[in-house]
Amino acid sequence: PATKPSSVRGPHLDRGDEIYAGLLYLRDAKDKITKGGALQVYKCLQTTCPRIRRRANANTAHTQYDPSQIQVTDSVKYEANTFVMFINGEKAIHAVTPRNKTPYSRRLVNIIAQDKHRSEMQSEINTIMRQRASEARREARAKQRERARRGSNKNRQKIAAGPVVKQDDV
Repeated sequence: PATKPSSVRGPHLDRGDEIYAGLLYLRDAKDKITKGGALQVYKCLQTTCPRIRRRANANTAHTQYDPSQIQVTDSVKYEANTFVMFINGEKAIHAVTPRNKTPYSRRLVNIIAQDKHRSEMQSEINTIMRQRASEARREARAKQRERARRGSNKNRQKIAAGPVVKQDDV
């Protein structure tokens, strides 16, 4: 039961050793007016999303995100006999919408697959992806500087050459 308006967890990624997650909602038939409890899926507004790491212990570690840096792309309502499944990864940011005060619990079955080696591999993959993104940004800035330098040299050459004089002007 929700004793006050609240949410289970804000925008986050599941643990790194989780391969996929499936949620089967079992909403109580008597729970007709409680709002909230929907699963929301997000995307980052920038190339990389600022994270807020909250870690109670190794078993409940999740990567949290700043809500101002992400945008909702889809939502699955909390309704009886609704099933949603997603692959856990670097872009699988999701959250549960806040529920109103209610005597009813948010009932669901959480189906997951875990691989204890995956979190190590995922960490390595994430590091490589961040390095590649950083290299791409550096290359783009270098190309931008080179274009600006070439444009600057062309202007200098025009100035150094002096005004163009036509034969008729002489």
